[in-house]
Amino acid sequence: MYQVIQWPEVAVELARILGGNQLAIHAVNRRLEYALGLHGDRHRKRRDPDDPDFLFDYPLYFCDGENWITMRFSVNDTTAAGYLFVVAVSCAVGKVRL
Repeated sequence: MYQVIQWPEVAVELARILGGNQLAIHAVNRRLEYALGLHGDRHRKRRDPDDPDFLFDYPLYFCDGENWITMRFSVNDTTAAGYLFVVAVSCAVGKVRL
């Protein structure tokens, strides 16, 4: 089990991406806590191609009305044992394979 820490810059960007929708922000944060906190080892295999020594990618797909949205979270798993640091988020319309 991992302690998941989200950098403040990620929280600000996530709120911007989701238009300030508090329910959506809460849902995404809960998903991060569950998926990374309990199943982090499963996701750590998907290394970030730009920085594979320090980061892995965690994709999150969801439907917003009729459109699929892909969020890509960059997660640092090397700074401290037992901790995963969510250091960046980006977003694309469509179901983008990472």
